Amino acid sequence: MLNVITDRLPRFMPAFRFAAAMGLSITMVFAVSMALMVASMIGGVRSMDLTFKIAEPAGKPGVRDGSAVYGTDARHGITCADASAAMGDGHWWIRCKFAAEESAFGTDYLESRGLTWDGAAANVVIRPIGGAWVHYLVAALLALILGLAWSWRDRQRWRRELQWIWAHRKTAVVALLLPAAAAFSLSTVTYLLTGAAAMPPAMANAVPREYLLPMFIAIVVVAPVLEELLHRGVVFDLLSRRVGVIAAAGLGTALFVGMHFLGESGNVEPIRLVSLVTFSLAIYAVRVRCNSLVLCVLAHMLLNLIVFAAIALGTQA
Repeated sequence: MLNVITDRLPRFMPAFRFAAAMGLSITMVFAVSMALMVASMIGGVRSMDLTFKIAEPAGKPGVRDGSAVYGTDARHGITCADASAAMGDGHWWIRCKFAAEESAFGTDYLESRGLTWDGAAANVVIRPIGGAWVHYLVAALLALILGLAWSWRDRQRWRRELQWIWAHRKTAVVALLLPAAAAFSLSTVTYLLTGAAAMPPAMANAVPREYLLPMFIAIVVVAPVLEELLHRGVVFDLLSRRVGVIAAAGLGTALFVGMHFLGESGNVEPIRLVSLVTFSLAIYAVRVRCNSLVLCVLAHMLLNLIVFAAIALGTQA
């Protein structure tokens, strides 16, 4: 559908048509990101739920008066409570819930109350932690719109892809495994090259058990479907017709990575960056080689399932 719009621009202005396609792509990525962020806030859903390790006052070991930050602060939209007993390791921990895009909001708030973060956080829950029905409704609506836009000209694309996958099962299995294998391999190499000193402060994977189901839906179902329909579907079709598949994959990867770092104020972790870039390029290769968006969705689900399994195992431990 969007290709129809840009193709109607004058044929003698290819640069203008490409700029229009790029503008549409950026606008869609931004609009989808903002829609999901807003939806995750509606209905009282908190974006962040973290337990921070607090440094005891210098020269006063055992002094843990954190009453100033306990309870609800409506002005800051944050709630904090002592979590030392729950952690059971003898250190001082404070659990905070707040609506924000960065964990730094919580640490800044604690520091404003005279407490110093000790550089470690546990029970980290990513948004949306509550699995609000509004978030799922908005995600389903966005998926429907993107799916219709991608198959507007050819209503049989989905059926043909499923038939191709069934007829080329061995190739499909390799395509499913390739993106995850490439992402984990290069991120591991990056970790070994940068060393532990270059790693960000440690954050435990464990999360409260009540959040596992909504996290599964958000990570393994919602994210792969929406992101693949958007990036490897609509955006790739828009750009590849004007600059070719290689340039479209490069531009699409920039948008894909940018979407994941949106709202993080430039806090880019090298390992995560390498993983996202590698995964995006690998899944674009699947998209071009197999000409299948369905395989891209399934491969993305597989990668996120592995990540979720690590989180769930950390919670069990």
